[in-house]
Amino acid sequence: MDQSRAPFDPTDPFDSQCERLRREVIQLIIDSEKVTVYREMSPQRQLECLVCGLMTGLIGAAFASISQTVDARDSVIEYIASCIPVARQLADAMHEARMI
Repeated sequence: MDQSRAPFDPTDPFDSQCERLRREVIQLIIDSEKVTVYREMSPQRQLECLVCGLMTGLIGAAFASISQTVDARDSVIEYIASCIPVARQLADAMHEARMI
């Protein structure tokens, strides 16, 4: 994930798959808000739960797709960390455009 990518292209397989996954994650959050135990948590606890579940799922899925060495796992963690600023920029832009 890097900032030099061209603007979103729905005909590009990478872009369309990223958008599908983004929408599925959003739907998971919407579904979570329908669950009483989640709604009864404080907003801070909901955020902690959201981040914990998403990050653990993301890292677990990434680990499942690589060789199981410490170096490979460390590389995945470094890559995910490097993606955070770009993801923030994309989310900010989508929020400002009222797409999320």
